[in-house]
Amino acid sequence: MPLFFVSPKAERDIEDITTFIARDNSTRALGFAKELRAKMTEVAKSPELYRERSELRAGLRAARHKHYLIFFRFAGERIEILRVWHSARDQNDLFEAD
Repeated sequence: MPLFFVSPKAERDIEDITTFIARDNSTRALGFAKELRAKMTEVAKSPELYRERSELRAGLRAARHKHYLIFFRFAGERIEILRVWHSARDQNDLFEAD
């Protein structure tokens, strides 16, 4: 299985998501963070199965977990998780500062 790395921005995204959910249910927040990480492991097993999102950035792909999109790119045995973004948010803002 390829190795995957989570970018600092994606780590911050997960932290923000967890904090938001924890306002209502701290137990669910921790469980959801674990689900996101499990999905990342699943992505690492077969990254080519997930939708290309080249309209946002060359080489970008996205995997869905509930209402969230996990954006990543891969080359060979390396997968980089770039962002974790709610699907209702404007995706054109994803890499604005990059």
